[in-house]
Amino acid sequence: MSSWLAICDPLPEHALPDPLPALALFPLTQLGVVRLSGPDTRAFLHGQLTADINALSREQATLAAQCDPKGKMLGLFTLCWQADDALLIEHRSAISEQMPALSKYAVFSKTEISDDSDNLLLLGIAGEQGAQALRDAGLTVPANDYQASQLDGGVLLRLPGQRLLVALPAAAMATLTARLDGQWLAASAWTALEITHGIPQLAAPLSGQYIPQQLNLDKLGAINFEKGCYIGQEVVARMHFRGGNKRALWQLHGKASQVPDAGDTLELKLGDSYRRGGLVVSAASQADGQLLVLAVAANDLDADSHFRLAADPDSELTLS
Repeated sequence: MSSWLAICDPLPEHALPDPLPALALFPLTQLGVVRLSGPDTRAFLHGQLTADINALSREQATLAAQCDPKGKMLGLFTLCWQADDALLIEHRSAISEQMPALSKYAVFSKTEISDDSDNLLLLGIAGEQGAQALRDAGLTVPANDYQASQLDGGVLLRLPGQRLLVALPAAAMATLTARLDGQWLAASAWTALEITHGIPQLAAPLSGQYIPQQLNLDKLGAINFEKGCYIGQEVVARMHFRGGNKRALWQLHGKASQVPDAGDTLELKLGDSYRRGGLVVSAASQADGQLLVLAVAANDLDADSHFRLAADPDSELTLS
């Protein structure tokens, strides 16, 4: 956070505007980085995560989840390579819980796991001029989603929705951002973009609560059902091949007195009353005051379902 203050002081507080600026810059202070290094890193991660890590080249990235033996997610991240190291980019609040669960399985592997969040800054870039602005700054921009290009000390990713993410040490990031004449937006505005594309984050309050399919990770390409064993694989595979999953990730929009936190309770309207109906995964506001939410709820909701926040009885949310 202190490094970002040196680059863009004060940090921006703008909600997501409509239309999006031609070159929007986001200091992604809500995200952190776990680094894995060592000769066994690829094999170790392949036996831990839902994605096929063995098939991932240095020019590719992927969404992936780490599960406990019951198939519940402990971590959800974008995985990419920086030189020979693996970077797990995830919600910063979850790292303190996710890292120990990963480390206990690494004792017999030649891989070192560290929290690199204070060493690499993460910059989000969006808007129609984003890719060209990076090319003008001398960077090679990947052509397709979930592709990566190597930088000196960092990496550049292309993400769904014409979004880009740059990871660099603070000094190199300051040099890059000085060449980008864009509009700074808040980190929460990046969350709003993720919500519009159905991309969830797993913050600490949600760790250990959901299997990957309940956050739609099967639809987002984050699960490989043919790769073989990993922690929690039996439960995840059984849910896929035999069914039984009764929850899904939904996009909602509406109004509320404040932006809810991950793990806040939603109530579903039934007639003239409400009952517990789901949990908030992520939420953000637009400049027009519209609240955007990703939430886990029953997977058989009617299209005209109405929700409210349990802590805000006057709030109103409908399915997007």
